[in-house]
Amino acid sequence: MSLGFSSQSHRLTGYYPPAIQMATYEPSLVPNDPTLVGSRLSDYEGSVDEKLPSEQSASHVYQIHNTLFRNHYNVSNAQGKQLYRVENSSCRPKKPDLTFHAGSDENGPTVAVCKFLHFSRHPKVGLGDPNDINGIKYEDLLAQDHRHAKYRWQMTMQTARGPERHSFLCTRTHSVGIKEDHKTNSLSNRNFKLVDEQTGKVVGVFTNAVWKNRETGRLHMYVDYGQEFDLMALVTVLALYEKARRRRDSAAASGS
Repeated sequence: MSLGFSSQSHRLTGYYPPAIQMATYEPSLVPNDPTLVGSRLSDYEGSVDEKLPSEQSASHVYQIHNTLFRNHYNVSNAQGKQLYRVENSSCRPKKPDLTFHAGSDENGPTVAVCKFLHFSRHPKVGLGDPNDINGIKYEDLLAQDHRHAKYRWQMTMQTARGPERHSFLCTRTHSVGIKEDHKTNSLSNRNFKLVDEQTGKVVGVFTNAVWKNRETGRLHMYVDYGQEFDLMALVTVLALYEKARRRRDSAAASGS
């Protein structure tokens, strides 16, 4: 059955239907400034790299591992508890390229999907289950250049003034690394930083664990914007990671 993905962004009302149970949201007790949402960019002067948080300031961490043939990804929290099982499909046109299931296997409810549209640089993310057309919300990851180095997306955030649309950037970076993996991670072109476009603040960093067979990488989140935002961040970085991996494999197969 076609999932009805198109090249246009859809903003649907409502959140996850009662039948869909999200993975348990377990942020740490590290305090974060709730005024960041809706703050002004002028409040955070300086370059993004100057404001890059340290690992110790991370609110919570997601670990991502891949199976042997990369047919699946597994997302766990810092304590090793698996939160999501991600199907990775590249050969079935009517199936999402990435399907996030809550829990440890594909029997868990679908909570997010991502489709890589043909002849388009802009993946489409759906938060929710595609079978629930009234409950799922679609957003576009819009490429900002031709080098696949920067993407932009929007989503509705709850603020003191009520629901507001906010925009975020996911930008490739070589200036981040984690502890002993700093030199290794800095070599990868699949490290990304997530930036709140309203404030200019780095809200998350994904580092690719190159030279590690089954470990894909880690996503450090530095804000508590809620479970839905964390899921959107996970889908975003994993989608861009997987697209880059497929481009690399395709180039290697063609000998270019």
